[in-house]
Amino acid sequence: MASVCDRLITHPNVLNGAQLYWPIPNAWYVEGYGLDRFAAGDWGLRSVHSNRIGLVMDCGIEPDLRLRHLQVADATRATLGLTLTDAVLTDAPLGVTLKTSESGATWGTVTNPDSLLRAVEIAMQRAGAEAIAVVARFPEQLDGEALTQYRHGQGVDPLSGAEAVISHFSGANL
Repeated sequence: MASVCDRLITHPNVLNGAQLYWPIPNAWYVEGYGLDRFAAGDWGLRSVHSNRIGLVMDCGIEPDLRLRHLQVADATRATLGLTLTDAVLTDAPLGVTLKTSESGATWGTVTNPDSLLRAVEIAMQRAGAEAIAVVARFPEQLDGEALTQYRHGQGVDPLSGAEAVISHFSGANL
């Protein structure tokens, strides 16, 4: 699509990790909340070479898993040159839940959204974050049928509804 237009505006989830190594010069990758605000006419978009990214981590993540995520953050700094703040831990577990309706639609909830908002505020005010990356603890057990359908191209990502909720909470503060 990018080859037939001057500017392609898309969402990062349309790419897989391998494709991120070959950025498309005329593509803007806009996070879901920002894309919603742009489509509604509330926000404009501009090219940004890089942002200072505030790293917000759910305190509900087990210490060994938290360490692995911090190692990944260090790797992105070293290999991709990203500017990430030190991690800000939420003051309460986010309590992410996943739901699937009979129709196959998925959504999620965050039990402690205020904790997320406080951590985002800290990342912005104290660390000067211009964008936010959230690492949240998701439930281990996914709906087996929804996950199977998704993996076979027949359904939606069972995590996407909860990801959108987190994205909208986080983006509303920027």
